Amino acid sequence: MNDAATKRFMLKKLLLLSVLFPMLLLGAAELLCRWLADDPKPSPAKQTLFEESSDGRFLQVRPAYLSSFHDLKIRMPKPEGSLRILCLGGSSAYGFPFGIESAFPRWLELLLGKYHPECRAEVLNLGAMSYGSRRILAAMPEWLSLQPDGVLVYCGHNEFVEKAHAPVRRRAELPALLASSRLLQVFRGALKARRPSDQALTPEVYREAVHLASESERRATVSEFEKNYEAILRACVGAGVATLAATMPSNIRDWRPDGARRFGTGREDEWEAHYGRGKDRWAEAKHEEALGEFEAAAAIDPSHAMLQYLRGQCLLRLGRYPQAKEALETARDADASPQRAFRSINQAIRDASARVGVPCPDLVKVFESESEHELVGSDWIEDYVHPTVAGHQLIAAELYRALPELPPLPINERRSREEALKYLSSLEKPQPSGPARAAFHYNLGLKFINQGNWEKVVEANREAIRCDASHALAHNNLGRGLQELGRLDEALECYLEAARLRPNLAGIYRNLGSVYQARKQMKDAAAAYRRSLQLRPEDALVHYLLATALADQQLFDEAIAHYHEAIRLDPVYFEAHANLGLAYALSGEKEKARAQWEKALEIRPREAVVTGWLRELKSP
Repeated sequence: MNDAATKRFMLKKLLLLSVLFPMLLLGAAELLCRWLADDPKPSPAKQTLFEESSDGRFLQVRPAYLSSFHDLKIRMPKPEGSLRILCLGGSSAYGFPFGIESAFPRWLELLLGKYHPECRAEVLNLGAMSYGSRRILAAMPEWLSLQPDGVLVYCGHNEFVEKAHAPVRRRAELPALLASSRLLQVFRGALKARRPSDQALTPEVYREAVHLASESERRATVSEFEKNYEAILRACVGAGVATLAATMPSNIRDWRPDGARRFGTGREDEWEAHYGRGKDRWAEAKHEEALGEFEAAAAIDPSHAMLQYLRGQCLLRLGRYPQAKEALETARDADASPQRAFRSINQAIRDASARVGVPCPDLVKVFESESEHELVGSDWIEDYVHPTVAGHQLIAAELYRALPELPPLPINERRSREEALKYLSSLEKPQPSGPARAAFHYNLGLKFINQGNWEKVVEANREAIRCDASHALAHNNLGRGLQELGRLDEALECYLEAARLRPNLAGIYRNLGSVYQARKQMKDAAAAYRRSLQLRPEDALVHYLLATALADQQLFDEAIAHYHEAIRLDPVYFEAHANLGLAYALSGEKEKARAQWEKALEIRPREAVVTGWLRELKSP
């Protein structure tokens, strides 16, 4: 064999070995894993939310989840010949603040019992406090194991409750040969052990105040909601369960936005001048003049939610109802602290339902049709999203009327809305008592917080605590009311009691830190803020507040670190940039101070205080 042939032979041999050797190594590793690792047996689905009753006849909600769910006991297996319908959603489906007896699932069960007694219908209220699409999707395997014949989905208000958590991962299934590999199973198990556990079904849900930094953040959340919602519907349909979706009405007439900011930029002084004069004319009940100023401000930048709300209220009082409705819907849709389902969320519900082929009663249109001038207000929505008892009955009537559109269900006729509502209105309306009564007064307090009526906030939360002394959030909001009224010692006692009752709620420690700070107890304030960050480390506001408490103690290095963290989490956080610049200036780092103040002025041009600081920095 000549030299050229020898080289070609050796090259082929080397290439063959380069392929065979890794395969042999993988094969050896697979054999070793099969010898050392236990044979993975298929594990039963974990009943995360439910547990068996002591007699084994029921599934019941685990105690850890009773702060979110009703105390249900579900017969398993489902009684033969019965019709089981699950109602999924957040606190609106749950029946907050009235309780399970006033919620639409109960009224729907009564309608089915009245008009279709042969079905032996059982409507399970699986609404959960503050549950959004992410948590509902995570719970779907367990809920579908309850042998439902139908599922009704009523969600869309809670998409901004837990923004710090990542979306639920949707992983494609592996081919059977790969899935059976013991080596791959061991490898994936090791990765899972190193990865933080999914937080979608942790027992505790605490509503944190959301302050959107940009409209792109809103759009991204709506996009994720639509994916989750479609996945929920496909899970139901894929399991052969009759499925119904529904749009989400909200109060636009009587609920002002919870947060307002300009998402646009430019002409700040001119915009502020028009908006300020408009508010002055509004306070004087000069609605035509106020409207003119608000229109001028909106022509510069229409993105401010409170501007649109006041503009809508002026139009309402001037009898220009279609324009008022448009302005008030825009105010809700532009809310920088969103807690209502805006138009894009309801459109996402319609679009996802259409793609999956699921009927979708348009409850937004139904509520509008029952409201004067199509302006949905507190006659149908108790606060911002939770239906009144009459609102729950209206939802039940419409969902009942939609059931014949689900062929697998043995319901082939429908009654009119008027007949269904007439029957429901003839029934006694249960009055909330005990914890439900406490929830009612707590919710009333939320209304007064929205209005800035702090005396009424105190009154409502005191009554909630009288009904249920263990209501931690009522203690917390009582503290908020007292703090706003300058009664700091009483507020401190309330926050301490709230923290004792619910020691793992980040927002309570944030409020506790704020009252310590108001009392000039900076070390205690910093300790409370640190505890809040242990529970919720991605909270830009608490990093900022901690930084201010540290700066007051001349601990500038640590304060600067937390200002930077606040800015990392919220790059357009004006106050964080401004105070970071001040911390640098007090530390003698003038160029770094200049850079932060210039960034602050990019966010709010011509801000007088920061402009003055920069001027002093430049002066000799």
